[in-house]
Amino acid sequence: HERLVGSEMCIRDRAGTAAKLLAQGKIQKALAAARDAIQQNDSLYQNYSVGAKAATMLQQHDLSTEYYLEAVAIRQTTESLTGLSFSYLKSGRADLARASMSKAVLSSPEDLDTRLQYGLLLEAVKAPEDASKAYYQAGELAYRDGDLESLYKALVSLRRLRRFGDADQFYNALIKKSKSLTKN
Repeated sequence: HERLVGSEMCIRDRAGTAAKLLAQGKIQKALAAARDAIQQNDSLYQNYSVGAKAATMLQQHDLSTEYYLEAVAIRQTTESLTGLSFSYLKSGRADLARASMSKAVLSSPEDLDTRLQYGLLLEAVKAPEDASKAYYQAGELAYRDGDLESLYKALVSLRRLRRFGDADQFYNALIKKSKSLTKN
């Protein structure tokens, strides 16, 4: 790639640098590259997202939250809302974590992974009855899609919560459905 005179790189060289570094496991360098790109107003959504992920991996949860908030302000995606939710959780802000994850579920109600992550978050904030509902909904989506692996994840999670609320009934209902999938 050709370079511009001075210390500036071509935009095509700079775009994606932080993401590439993160994919290579160079977390500190990825965060630094994301910061530099953000200061240059370059690919803001991508660099805020990469910076937030890197900050999370480095246990810099306040920075991660800040970057996820910036990413969400630019483009509200399920991924950025989910990341924001777990950053809030790591920062001890369970109410904001729950609200952010709820918004992620609402933005992608058919996303199985988001439903499973919602269940995990609800367990983490000590809401097992709500977590069992999230896992049941994930299990229903998995059943509808014929996704045995995700159905199994939902069942394992429900089994763990069987002593709370309707989790046992949810578990038994999904077990029956899973048997019909495995017969085919």
